[in-house]
Amino acid sequence: MTETKPSNIITAKSSQDLMLTTTQVNDICDQLIDSKQISEIFSKGNPYKISLRQFYDQLRKPENSEIKIKIEESRKLGIQTLLESLIRIYSNTNNVPDPNMVMWLKEKSRFCQFLAEKIIPELYGVKSKEMINKGTVNNIVVSWLDSEELQQKYNQYEEINQAKTKIIDQ
Repeated sequence: MTETKPSNIITAKSSQDLMLTTTQVNDICDQLIDSKQISEIFSKGNPYKISLRQFYDQLRKPENSEIKIKIEESRKLGIQTLLESLIRIYSNTNNVPDPNMVMWLKEKSRFCQFLAEKIIPELYGVKSKEMINKGTVNNIVVSWLDSEELQQKYNQYEEINQAKTKIIDQ
């Protein structure tokens, strides 16, 4: 049986460039899916012997686009894992924490919601402005017709609006 050498998934053009094996990239992805933050993974003393900045620099290169996609998907899954953990915490009503803990959890959940909307808008985002029907006209008139002067102005505006409709219909 021949021993196969692991292929470098992120290639190096010089000795200063980053080289990660398929196994290392898979390990990074597994940690991201487990909700570990990428800054934790590449903290000092990491087994990959590279900095976070070097990692991001290499991901920006076109030849590493497949790895970038894989990392992004792993990060999305990690955020989803974190959100599911928060849902599990909120579902457990047996052990209600003290009020300070409730406030802390509330702020943490808002932050996670913000992140989820930005990173995974297709799952957790709000409807974008493009999804709102711009073809409809919504006029809202708020009026207090308690004086004759206001009543006359209102009638003038109504006549103008009706004239516009007649012009458009022609």
